[in-house]
Amino acid sequence: MIEWDETFSVGNNNIDEQHQKLISIINDFQKKIVANPEKEVEILQETLDHLFDYVQYHFDLEEDLLSGIHYSHLESHIAQHQEIRDHLQNMKIRFINKQMVLTLEMVIFLQEWLVEHILGTDMKYKGLL
Repeated sequence: MIEWDETFSVGNNNIDEQHQKLISIINDFQKKIVANPEKEVEILQETLDHLFDYVQYHFDLEEDLLSGIHYSHLESHIAQHQEIRDHLQNMKIRFINKQMVLTLEMVIFLQEWLVEHILGTDMKYKGLL
């Protein structure tokens, strides 16, 4: 489980709220799996769909904001976003094609990605928005 605290804040309320929402989606996924292991497939599909849509929304907004301030690292930031989009899309495709998508794999990826992305990449624009 990821606990939000001020070390995750990038100094922009809108982005911070969206990061909190992403943390909430990931934490809710873990709670649902623990509480209802017999519904793992259904929970996994629901979470992948919800997360993919929300990530698209969040990345689009963040990229627009960074573009608006002519952020010097915008290209690399967008490239990292695309890697995450691609990874999530790959998970969705594997799931749809009945290939194995492990719950643990998804939890680890989501936690590592979110924490590393916010505390690493996103902190580079702290104070600019």
